[in-house]
Amino acid sequence: MSLAEKSYPYLNNFFHAYLMQDFDFIGDSVEEIIDHYKKCLTDKEPQTVIREIDTLLNTYTDNLEENFYKLFGHGFAPDLWGYQNVAAFFEHLKILLSE
Repeated sequence: MSLAEKSYPYLNNFFHAYLMQDFDFIGDSVEEIIDHYKKCLTDKEPQTVIREIDTLLNTYTDNLEENFYKLFGHGFAPDLWGYQNVAAFFEHLKILLSE
């Protein structure tokens, strides 16, 4: 079991199942993809994902970009979706998960 699967199971699932190469079957924008993802979660699970994001951000404050790709691979690159960096993507993800 990888570190991502063990420490960040919801995020690992999200990146590998929703934001990899076949994302366009789910949606055309991050917002559409996250909306679809949320429909697959129970009412309490979005908060679990947000806690995983907070843990990840606090754990890798000095080297988030590098560790993001080590944990989740290169199938999703936030900058190619218009985000300034990984942290900006995670902040947007937290907002969308909270809605």
